[in-house]
This record gives sequence, structure tokens and C-alpha cells, in this order.
Amino acid sequence: MGRTQKLAAIIKEGVRNPQKIKKGLKVLKNQGPEIFKQRLSASVNYEPGYGRVKKEKLKNYGGEILFSIVMPVYNVEIKWLDKAIESIEKQNYKNWEICIADDCSTKQEVREHLSAMKNSRIKIKLLEKNQGISGATNAAAALASGEYILLMDNDDELAPSALHEFYQKIKKEGSDIIYSDMDIIDAKGKTRDPLCKPDWSPDLFLSQMYLGHLIGFKKSLFEKVGGFRGEFNGSQDYDLLLRMTEMTDKIGHVPEILYHWRDLPSSTAANPESKPYAQTAGLNAIQEHLDRVYGKGAATANETENLFVYDVRYHMNEEPKVSIIIPIKDHADLLKAAIDSIYAKTTYKNFEIIILNNNSEKEETFSYLKKVEEEHDNVIVKDAAFEFNWSRLNNYGMKFATGDVYVCLNNDVEVIEPEWLTRLVEKAIRKDVGVVGGLLLYEDNKKLQQLKENLDVSVDMVIMRYNMSFDKDDKPTYSFNRERLLKRSCNYTWSGQVHEAIDYLGNIIYSSIGISHKKIKETPIDRNLKIYEYILSQGKKLQPREEFYYGRELMYNNRFDDAIEVLTSFINSSFGFVENKISACKDLAFCYFAQNKNLEGLLSLFRSFQFDEPRAEICCDIGYYFLEKQEYTKAIFWYELALTRTFDEKSSAFQIIDCYNYIPYLQLCVCYDKIGNYQKAFEYNELAGSIKPYDESYLYNKEYFNNFFSTF
Repeated sequence: MGRTQKLAAIIKEGVRNPQKIKKGLKVLKNQGPEIFKQRLSASVNYEPGYGRVKKEKLKNYGGEILFSIVMPVYNVEIKWLDKAIESIEKQNYKNWEICIADDCSTKQEVREHLSAMKNSRIKIKLLEKNQGISGATNAAAALASGEYILLMDNDDELAPSALHEFYQKIKKEGSDIIYSDMDIIDAKGKTRDPLCKPDWSPDLFLSQMYLGHLIGFKKSLFEKVGGFRGEFNGSQDYDLLLRMTEMTDKIGHVPEILYHWRDLPSSTAANPESKPYAQTAGLNAIQEHLDRVYGKGAATANETENLFVYDVRYHMNEEPKVSIIIPIKDHADLLKAAIDSIYAKTTYKNFEIIILNNNSEKEETFSYLKKVEEEHDNVIVKDAAFEFNWSRLNNYGMKFATGDVYVCLNNDVEVIEPEWLTRLVEKAIRKDVGVVGGLLLYEDNKKLQQLKENLDVSVDMVIMRYNMSFDKDDKPTYSFNRERLLKRSCNYTWSGQVHEAIDYLGNIIYSSIGISHKKIKETPIDRNLKIYEYILSQGKKLQPREEFYYGRELMYNNRFDDAIEVLTSFINSSFGFVENKISACKDLAFCYFAQNKNLEGLLSLFRSFQFDEPRAEICCDIGYYFLEKQEYTKAIFWYELALTRTFDEKSSAFQIIDCYNYIPYLQLCVCYDKIGNYQKAFEYNELAGSIKPYDESYLYNKEYFNNFFSTF
């Protein structure tokens, strides 16, 4: 990096974080210029502007594989063409060439610009007649001398590590076809909308051309299939790859953003509907592929309501018999719902249902099993009187099955799509398929589907549950209401730079649908704190809501003294949402408890009663305070009070669901055990088990009581 670039990086860092300038000047004054230079170099990140490249300096790599980057050109703006070529020249893998074919551009400056290029690694062919995208790409590919061809549009950009990542993947797996993730880049060079693609999936590929950019493949494979075909212009890449996948399954995916697709008014990136002919071309490409692979008439490609998304159906001359195997143990209500939905909604007729009764105990279960067997002549009930084992149960059921296709079904599912069984069977009987699975929609997904179908147009905003944490059974333990579905015409605007919010305005409805927030990877714990501190460093004042969240971020980062100051200020102010005030009292108490200032913590919890009646979360915290002090009767009072609190489905408060049942039940079990009321302790543990029957704490206590009572 040159001196000018370093200076620019330092200035950028100073603008981003003015506090560093103050610290730097202090170091310069007290420790001298040499220490200052060392500290400066260590603190400034020289970030490259592409993809997911790491912050350290890129190394240059060589390799025996020559990549030929094929680029058709037609009336491109020269500045974008130069940007594209520059991104190739900046590759840290150096064994490459560029093959450009100009498709008889009508802009003379484009052809003149290409003719003036003197780089020996850039091969150029100027076509005398316009041949279309397929013909021009074939002409560019004819210039290639590399083992692999990479396709690149003339106004897009590559990440600096693109070719090296491809090289590594090929060397490791021997891929014949290779692709990467991508995003969109605007005219100012800013990237957005990252597209992280799945690994190779043949059936998914028949529904959409998800490989997109960057795509590479062996030149020999390209030549073997005959290159691009002009009749598929618009979806020529899709057609080419479909033909290639008929000859190889060595398809590699590099899960890195290596390609930046330029967003220009004329490009498909900006407006997919700008090329409507491409939709039809894609459909035709799939249909020809199906005809080649399965024979004509065996499968049909259909358009869907979504652009560039297709639906392939496989024809069956007759309906093979299906054996649906359902293991159960009690829960007759769930089984009835499942059975009723099968008979009410399934259009496929040739099936039998085998119910495996695995040690049921309840009379209503036996009554229902007798009834359902009498009502349906294709229902068989078999006793499976052995210890639960899912695999053994299904294997056992298959002994009684007379079908050609087996479907293993849980007792707690319901059919929502009439063709569910037809679609499973038509895929299962394909020679290239061994096992097929359907998409399971959990309760919230079904609710969302129903909401979309029935939502009144007068509704402006839908409030949904926002689930933030979960137990080991994936049930939400911490949730709150947030605005999640908004009418665009209302022009709602977000406020705040962290935990952004929208004012509740218009016709609002509340839904019990839960949106689950599950992090793929952890973000730095101080991320939000740094944002708030930057705002404050600019001399700006935080709004009451922001002050509350700032106090929380200080608490999360163990800066308890600072958190106490900020949270106390927020609580004392006359502004702010009531629920945030109550949460602030709880957070303030946590800060005091962390400093062993237990009385101050207790008083902070009690202060929440200033704003509203006791919340279950507060009661549990107070109960725990007395439990830790071994004042069990006081703890019992507060935990029992928590059980009287009602979980408010419409509240925007931070609600810990377990505080309304499970936690008080468990803690009351402990308290009553400590004071010698073992029967009541046992009863509360059983209540906890009714909420979470597989939780380790409940099971531990259950074993404890079993051993305890067996001694009497």
C-alpha cells in the first residue's frame, strides 16, 4: 500500500472513530513519534473493497490452471467495461486471460476502445455481424486457450480472490462445473443484496437457475455439448448448464461472494422483468432437458406465478399403492387431526394407513383406534409393545405394508396441500430418486399462509411475536411483539440507528404468528455499544428509547457503573415507554447484583411497581433474591405471585415466557422441598413437567422424588 493510500485509510479511520485521533495525539505527545507510528499501523485497517476478502494484505498466487474469462460486449459504457477488466487485473491469482467478442457494437467508441487495448492477455474479436448473446459468447469462447472458461458480463466485477478460490476448489474436488455466491453493486461501487446459494441440488436447479454468477466450467465440456444455442437467448446460461449436468455431477460451490452484478437501469439485476422472453426461454430449456433425460411425455415443466421459477411434474401412468406408517403413543387428539386431514384433503386415492400403537395407556386412545379402524377399510392398527425406537417402529410397520411406496408420518402433522401425496409419489418412483421428503410447515408458517390468504386490504400493520431465545426443544423462551408486516403505501419510516422502530399508526391487527430470530453467527458484543458511543461523540443527544438501549448495551459489556448511571437517568426522566421503564429497573437490578450490591438491586426491582402492577419476570427475580438468602417462605410468595400474572399476547414488553409457568413451578419445587413439604414440591415439579416434559431439571427432580418416596 502506497503512502497516499495509507493516508486515505488513516483519514477514513479518523472520520469513523474521532476518539482514535485524540488517543493518537496523546500517544505522540507522551511516548514519541516511533511508538505513535507503531500504534497507528496496528489500529488502522486497510480494507479491500470487494467480497469477503480478509483484511490482511492479499497474496499473489499462481497455478497451473489457466482461466479464460469470456466476455461478450455490445454497446457497453466504456467506464463499466474498464471496471470489469480492472477487477480481473487485480486478481491475486495471476494465470488468466480475457476473451472478448464485440457483437458488432453500433457505438464506434466501444470498438475503438477495444482495438486500442495492448494487453497481450486480453484477446479481442470484433464481429462484423450481430450474432446475439449466444453467438457473441461462443465467438469469445473460441478465443479461449484455458482449461476452464469463466462467464462474466461486461459491466460486472470480480472479487480479488475469485480466481484463487476457484482454483483451490478445483484442485480439491476436481469440479467440472463451479459457481460462487454473489451480490449486487451499484454505480457508486456500493454492494447490497448478497445471494448466498445452496450447494448443488439437481431438483432445485430444475425450478430456477440459481447458479447465476460466477460460473466456470471445463472448456472441453463446453465444446462437448456444443456451446450456447441462440434459440435460448435470455436463458442461454441455463440451457448450457442443463446440458452439461447431463454429462457430469462434479459440480462445486464456493460459498463466498466472488461476483458483483452491476445494477444499472438497463440490466436484469435492476429489473428482472426487463427481459420477459428469458422466462419462456428458461421454460423451454427445462422441457428439452426433461425430454432428453426422461423421454418425451414423462415430465412437464410449467410456469409459476413467480418470474423465473418453474414447477416440474412427473407423469404416472397409474397410482402405485402407498403405505402410510404412523407410530403413536396416546395423544389421540393429535392422531385424529392427522387422520381427518388425510381423508379430507388428499386427492391421491390408492393408499393404506398402518397405525403402530407403541404402549399407549389412555382409554381414549384405544377407543379412537377401534373407531378409526371400523370407519376406514384401509386403516390397520397393530400393537408395537416394545421400547420406543423410531427406526424399529417403522421397520416393524413395513412388515404389514402392502404398498409399493412407504410414507413414514408423525402423528402430529396435518395435511394442508391436496396434492401432497401425489407429489411425493411422482418423485419417489423416479429411477434416479431413492428417498423424497416434503416441506414441513410449523404452526407459525401455517398461520402466516392463512394470514396472506385472508388479510383484509384495510389493514396497515400486522404485529407479530418476535422470538429471540429458545430452549433445547426449540420452544421460544424470550419474545415480544414487533411490527413485522407493513403496507407500503403508508410510507412508514424507521427511527433510530440501533433496534430501529416504527410508530404504531393506522389500522393495526395483532397476530400470534412468531418470527424466530436465530443468529447464524455471533456478532461482536460491543457492536451496538460502539454505534451509540459514536453518536454521542458527534455531540448528538440520544432519544429516551435510545438511552434505554444504550444502558442495556453498557450492561451487556459489563460496564456496570456506566450502565447504572444511564439506566437511572432514563428511569428518573419523565419520558420513555412504560415497558422500557420496567425493563430498565430489571436491568439496573442486574447491574447492582453483579457488583454484590444486593439491597440496591432488590430496591431497583421494587421500583418497577412505580410504573405498573408486578410483572412475572420481576416477581421471579425477587423470588430468586430470597431463595439465594434461604428465606424460602418469602421466595414462595413471589414465585406464587408470578403464577398469577397473565402473559400478554399483545404486549410490546420483553417477556420471558418461562417466568409465567415453568420457572416458578421449578423454583417452588425447590422451596417447598427445602421447608420439608415434599408432596407439594413433587406436585410443582410435575407441573413443570407438563410444560417441558424432557427438560433436564424436571427429569432430575423426578428421579430425586422417585428415589425419595421409594424409601418410605
